[in-house]
Order: sequence, then structure tokens, then C-alpha cells
Amino acid sequence: MKKPSHHQHHHSHHPSPRIGLALFILALTWVAPLFAHGEPVSQDPAAPEMVEIHLSERAEVTRDQYTLGEVATLSGADESTLEALRSVPMGRSPQPGKTAQLNGATVINRLRGSLLPERIRLDRAAQVTIVRRANRVSGDVIARQVLAKAAQETAAETGVVNVEDLTQEVVTVLAPLDLPEGDLEWRVERQGRGEPGGDRSYLVEAVVAGRVEWRQPVRVRQQIHQTVAVAARPVRLGDILQPADITQKRVVVRALPAGARYITNLTEAVGQKALAPLAEGTPLQTTMVEKPMTVKEGSKVTLVYETPNLLLSVPGVALSNGGPGDFIPARNLESGKVVYGVVSPGERLKVN
Repeated sequence: MKKPSHHQHHHSHHPSPRIGLALFILALTWVAPLFAHGEPVSQDPAAPEMVEIHLSERAEVTRDQYTLGEVATLSGADESTLEALRSVPMGRSPQPGKTAQLNGATVINRLRGSLLPERIRLDRAAQVTIVRRANRVSGDVIARQVLAKAAQETAAETGVVNVEDLTQEVVTVLAPLDLPEGDLEWRVERQGRGEPGGDRSYLVEAVVAGRVEWRQPVRVRQQIHQTVAVAARPVRLGDILQPADITQKRVVVRALPAGARYITNLTEAVGQKALAPLAEGTPLQTTMVEKPMTVKEGSKVTLVYETPNLLLSVPGVALSNGGPGDFIPARNLESGKVVYGVVSPGERLKVN
């Protein structure tokens, strides 16, 4: 038998070019799906789904804490999984009216207890600006709360209820205030004594949803206006006030010691004795004047008995001091009996 040549033996161990190309195409067809989109794709139908997280550029929040669902959109898994992830806390909100930043890396870190990082598709460098919504309150609104409380207290203490009789101002500087959104309540409580018609201090609190969010002491300055009797001209110590000595004027009054008050009726002042020199324009107080004692204890008086059919005068002795209109005791020197009468001009007592 004839042996094959060297050339024939070489071709019997190598496939033809057409067969090699066919095998290459077949291999590509099997491998390509494993690298769809440039990443290996699991062929295991039970493999967990990836979760896509997209951070918003800006997110507004209202509560003290905010969650992932308030600052990002989620997709890629079943809805129950996504809903649970949306409720995961991301941290404390900024103060009302302020902002804070949150990046992707922080989100992944805070999801570790809820989701494996390998299942999260999120740009670590992505960032969202967190804005805390606020209820902005002006200083004027705060001042009105305090002034209303001060006016209410002053009316109860002094009887001044007319708006024109009371002027008030807040002397504390009150800056605009950013409060959390929610039901707002104001608490205004007096601090210290503070007399009406002067300076008063109050502690003001802003309460939102039952929690005190802001507090500050606030000082109020008051002036009370009243029409009173004043000296129309200089009055000397001991002078008996005559109608020409007094007039009425609207003035700013101040708080007076207990038992003292301003005289508002001119007839109340006429006939009173000045207990001190009074400059023109001085508002008259009850402590500045007194009834003159025209009858002194032990002095002789005339007792006058008067009826429609009888007028009788007898001598007597005053048993106490008295001024015009005072009802005092005296002894009838003819009968020796003690009687009572009203002090009248001329050291007379009218006895009923």
C-alpha cells in the first residue's frame, strides 16, 4: 500500500476555515446574553432584584426627622419592598427655614440595616438639598400678643378699658421667627410685679403641636391717661382750695400707693386744705389734701335744732374734731346729754 505524503497528513488534523467560523459564531450566541449592558446577568431566576434610587435635587420636609421616600424616588423591586425602604429614616431635619445636604454615600450607609449595598444602584456622589418648611412669624405678631395680655391685665387692675386711655409699646427687639408648621399657641405670662402705667415684663412662649419651640422675655412700657383735678395756680401749705384754685386736665398718671387715688371731680377738691405746697398743673391726689378741721375737740359750738315749726339754738361742747359735713358728737350744756350733729359754717352743729 502507498503511504500518504507529508502534505496529505498535515491537512487531516486541522478543520477547514468555514467550520472554525461557524464554531466561533455559535460561541458568541451563547455568551453574549451573559454580558448584556456590559454587566454579567444572573441566570438564577431566584436572584434578588436591584433597587434604583434617584435623589431629588431639592426636597421640602416638615417634621423633625425625614425619610428616604421624602427625598428620593425608588424603583426596581416589588412595591412592598419599596414602601418599606421609603420609610427608612435618613436623619434629623434642619431647623425650620434652614437647609441641609444629603449625599448618595450617606443614603447607602443608612440603608445597611434594610438592604445589602450590592442591591443598591445609586450614584454615591449624588446630592439632595433638604429644606425644612417653616411658619414665619413677624415681630409685630409677637408684640400684638404681648400688648393684648398687658392691656387685659391693666384693665382688670385699674378699670382703664378705653383704648385712648392706655398707650403701650414693646421695648424689646423682636426678630422674625421661623416655627415648625402646625397648630400654634401663644403663652404670655407676667414676670415680676410691674405697676400699671410703667414697665412690665412678660415671658412669651410659642407652642407648636403642644411643644414649646421658642421663648423670650419681653418688656412692655405703658402710659395711662386720665382726666383729673389739677392746681390751676400755685397753692400754699394750709390753703383752703377755692373753685379758682383748681381745674381739670387730661394727664399721664402713674400707679399710686395703696389707699391713694387721683381726684377727678372738682367739687370733691373745693373746700379741702392743702397738706403741701402745690405747683401749678399738679394732679391732685387724695393724700395731698384733707378736710379742714373747723371744729376741734373741746371747743364751744352752737347746737341748732330745726324743725318746720321750731328753730332752737343752745350752747354745747364738741367731743371730737370735725370739718364741714362731718357728723360728730357734742354735749348739750343745758341738758348734759350727748347729741350728734353735722358740722356747719360758724362752728355750728345741726342736730336732727
